[in-house]
Amino acid sequence: MREPENSISKDVDFHAWLLDQAGKLRVRSLAALKCDDLAEELEAIARKDRIELRSRLQNLLSHLLRWAYGPSHRSKTWTATIYESRDAIHDLFEESPSIKNELISLFALSRAYSRAVRDATLDTDGKVQFPEHCPWTLDTILDPDFFPQPPNSPRDP
Repeated sequence: MREPENSISKDVDFHAWLLDQAGKLRVRSLAALKCDDLAEELEAIARKDRIELRSRLQNLLSHLLRWAYGPSHRSKTWTATIYESRDAIHDLFEESPSIKNELISLFALSRAYSRAVRDATLDTDGKVQFPEHCPWTLDTILDPDFFPQPPNSPRDP
């Protein structure tokens, strides 16, 4: 079946195609919708959100590790990055509450942690031995007030 002359191709102008499809949905012009393409793009959006979430968690974990295991190198930039990463994760949860299920998966946390260790190891030139498994729970990691203490240091009362 040939597309009408005034139809916008997603391959030529993806942004315009999305807006065109949204307009057709709004006026219930269902016959003019490209349902398979729309479904594919919606799945891609969900996948992009999951990828962003895992990336934010990896970045947060990497900075928490550096904070805990490299206290002499702490900086305002690290603090800002920790806050920004947590804020971005909480924003994703607020926008899409069901995405939290992605992080609840131990596999997602484990994968993000192993990548964070890799990143932190590079940043410390391999001079620091990080724990094999994540030393914090997800709730602790996402706690806005949590900044880990160096290992074997006295805890605050």
